[in-house]
Amino acid sequence: MLAISIFWLALNFHWAALGIIILPSQVFKIVGDLNKGEALAFVLVPGAFVSLFANPLFGLLSDRTRGRLASWGRRRPYIFFGTLINIGGLIWMAASRDTVSLAAAYILVQFSSNAATAPFHALLPDIVPAEQRGLASGVMGLLAIAGSIGGVIVAGLFIDASKPLPTYVQGLWLTYGIIIAVLLALMLITIFSVKERNSLSAQSAA
Repeated sequence: MLAISIFWLALNFHWAALGIIILPSQVFKIVGDLNKGEALAFVLVPGAFVSLFANPLFGLLSDRTRGRLASWGRRRPYIFFGTLINIGGLIWMAASRDTVSLAAAYILVQFSSNAATAPFHALLPDIVPAEQRGLASGVMGLLAIAGSIGGVIVAGLFIDASKPLPTYVQGLWLTYGIIIAVLLALMLITIFSVKERNSLSAQSAA
């Protein structure tokens, strides 16, 4: 049960840190206080738009995954590769020094994170017995809260936009590194702990 849910903690850690602490501070450091609102919208809105179609798209793709890719499950390949691309996007975000680069990196993060998130959510009805789904949903809810609180606390500890730029950048990279480590570690726990049937066995059992 915990192995299925633990990746949800990482995703909430990731998004709470980005949305509440990291992105507003990065935009402030790039454009200053005067144009911060407009610049933040410029970064956030395209990524949010991408997430509107990426989530249902990858949910549908994982439902229909067949062949060699599905040999280790319909959901896990998307969780694995989506998270790896997400990590690349986070590194790009950390290195961005202008709003165009930051917005492009954020689009990649939204796209790849949704590529992992939609199939991850489908694991619950796939492998958890119906009588245990209420408990599994409760566990995921608690981990979502813990991840969100943890992300804000960690980002708040290391990121301070009032600091000189070299000090700020050092804290920024450290925070991104922690997010990446949490994502990677908890994704691997889910990937290697969950026993997912491949599409062929699922069809023969139906």
